[in-house]
Amino acid sequence: MDIPIKLLVACLACFKISMVLVHEKWGERLRDKAGVWATDEAGVALTFWGRILGCFWCTSFLVAIPLAIWAFDWNAHAIIGACAIGGGAIVLYHWVGMHRLFRDQGS
Repeated sequence: MDIPIKLLVACLACFKISMVLVHEKWGERLRDKAGVWATDEAGVALTFWGRILGCFWCTSFLVAIPLAIWAFDWNAHAIIGACAIGGGAIVLYHWVGMHRLFRDQGS
């Protein structure tokens, strides 16, 4: 598979995996264990992983790292690729309007 196809597949996979981890029911147990719901007065999660899994942008970047290693075969382009894949997932998240949907639902 050539790089543009791998990049597209990685962006789509990053979007879906991040959606599962941050918003969907399948990731609820992991979010509970990470402490997403334990917040201070300002609504910020008390744990590091709670803050990560409560933020689509943060989660998508972390999910993009192994996908970039897969797409770019452990070379130096994987660092830039992780930013591109995570950025692609974030653009897709905003393009399909998910940020408005979950903001309106309060999650």
